[in-house]
Amino acid sequence: MDDDVRLRAHLEDLFRRAADQYAIEATGFLDLHQQSLVKAFLSAKKGWEDIVWVWAGGYDDAERKRLLLHPDFLPADPGDYLGVLRITAAGSSGALTHRACLGALLGTGIDRRETGDILVREDGADIIINPGMGEFLSQMMTSVGRMAVHAEMKEIKALRLPVQRKKEIRTTVAAPRLDTMTAAAFGLSRAKAQAAIRGGRVYVDDVEETRADKMVQSMQKIVLRGMGKAVVTEIGEHRTRKGRLFVCLERFL
Repeated sequence: MDDDVRLRAHLEDLFRRAADQYAIEATGFLDLHQQSLVKAFLSAKKGWEDIVWVWAGGYDDAERKRLLLHPDFLPADPGDYLGVLRITAAGSSGALTHRACLGALLGTGIDRRETGDILVREDGADIIINPGMGEFLSQMMTSVGRMAVHAEMKEIKALRLPVQRKKEIRTTVAAPRLDTMTAAAFGLSRAKAQAAIRGGRVYVDDVEETRADKMVQSMQKIVLRGMGKAVVTEIGEHRTRKGRLFVCLERFL
């Protein structure tokens, strides 16, 4: 049984328990590919209309999220299913990185599904986690790479978001297709953008998209897994003399 089939079976079990036991159920943290599968599953779901679901990632633009399921008469507070592991340097110099933090987390032996987004700042990092792992991780996370750190559990409302740096990209395209917009946003050739799309690495508004010729609209978000995200802020209405459109994107750095 592959991972996608396991996820669908897990969702069926969660729905059944929520309905039969009048319980609040939650998945682990899901990546964008898994979220796309879940959204397709939910759109086709029949038979449990009394079950409500909500996504919980800790902040508006969270990439990794949990799905909460609950009977319509039993509200679920996302704050009960999210926590923050705050990492600060313990007298060491240097800066934390996303990769080093992820490596330290997985080095404790926990499953990636127990952790959400890793938000690195100049003075440390906030890692969104399953609150049930807070005590364990607070004790186990004593170093990140070669840097000694202190880890402390916080409530999700204490989450600190890093200052988001952006780069504005202005260019022209023959048409606002997903392959051309992805290439423009991330500095790729069109062929490499098409390969990434075919490989399931590109998401439009958090939904996996494998059609290179999909037309992208203004204010849609494009995520290229492993390289970040960009927002299409403007698509011009008029063409150049060579028939190309002016477009503007913001890439998050």
